[in-house]
Amino acid sequence: METLKRNRIIAGVISIVIGLLFLAVPEPFLNILSRCIGIVMLIAGIASLALFFTENATQVVRTLILFLGGTAIAIGVWVLFHPEFMVTLIPRIFGIVLAANGVSKLLSTMNLVRANYEKWWVPMILALISIAAGLALIVRAYDIATLFLRLVGLAFAYDGASDIWIVSQIAKYVKIVETEGGEAPAKKPFLEVLKEKQKESAKKREERAAQRKIEKEKRDAERAAEKAAKEAEQAAQKEAAAAAAPEGAAEPKEKKPWKPFWKKDAADAAEPVEAAAEGTEAVAEEAVEGTWRTIETTVGEAVDDTTSSDT
Repeated sequence: METLKRNRIIAGVISIVIGLLFLAVPEPFLNILSRCIGIVMLIAGIASLALFFTENATQVVRTLILFLGGTAIAIGVWVLFHPEFMVTLIPRIFGIVLAANGVSKLLSTMNLVRANYEKWWVPMILALISIAAGLALIVRAYDIATLFLRLVGLAFAYDGASDIWIVSQIAKYVKIVETEGGEAPAKKPFLEVLKEKQKESAKKREERAAQRKIEKEKRDAERAAEKAAKEAEQAAQKEAAAAAAPEGAAEPKEKKPWKPFWKKDAADAAEPVEAAAEGTEAVAEEAVEGTWRTIETTVGEAVDDTTSSDT
């Protein structure tokens, strides 16, 4: 643990020192970086020339190898003597691409102006911003590279400081555990932790289901008790009414509680139908009796007339 702590602290200190140097004096490091790139290109060009003299290939391939190797050597030597060229090359390439994209957007905006688009000024502003950013990368390429290196230095410093703090916290925890005579808790495998979580979730679901069942039984018992109390109250009211009524008096007709039409049961719904059917049967019987009386009267009068004629 001590070796790991020492190595991490040393690495963190080195990162902080490099970051602070990048923040304070980025120009020398940019030149060093540029010269390193030049040396790499010079080595690549020399290797290509060696390949040109040793490779048994066609004339076209040998010519291409010679051209690439010579170009790499020329660029490498130029970068070694002019390191600012490589430092500013990449920002200028990005600046050219960004400015060209802005010009393309500006031409598209002109088409919107001809088409009488109301908010043509919004894409025009965006296009001008792109052109301005591209020109800034081209003109102030060295300053942009310096700013970028400072940001890299800030990231290095942060990384080193965070490493040192984390290692110090781990060492403090280990020291506390060793002082108390215990051991650091062993880390459980992921699958075991997952199974424990699943068991806890299943246990909580069972507890919630049991709680809901108990609450439902309690509500059912309360409803049953309320229903029994209402029935007992209604029975007591009937007994009191019967006791208070005089002897021989007709018992009051029981009044049915009002129910909405959508809650009426089959018996309540059948009562109007039965009453209508009884009324219809009574009317039909009266009509049949009246018809028979009319027939009997008519037949009797016809018989009497016939008897009188014979006499």
